[in-house]
Amino acid sequence: MMTNKFETAVASLNQAKTQAAAQAYAAGASILVWQSMPSWMSAASVAQKFCIAFAFFAPCLLIMKVVLGWF
Repeated sequence: MMTNKFETAVASLNQAKTQAAAQAYAAGASILVWQSMPSWMSAASVAQKFCIAFAFFAPCLLIMKVVLGWF
């Protein structure tokens, strides 16, 4: 009975070490990918910011046109 608990504890520790190593590997890989981003990613970033700005600006235009009748 004692060996069963010990084996379970050791297996749990090994699983935690494996999970930590996998997370560290994933973090390192994401840093390497981020540093070597191609130039088209900057265009994608600009497009993303444009879409976000439009999402904030469109309701304002809609209110000015429909509610206030300015256009």
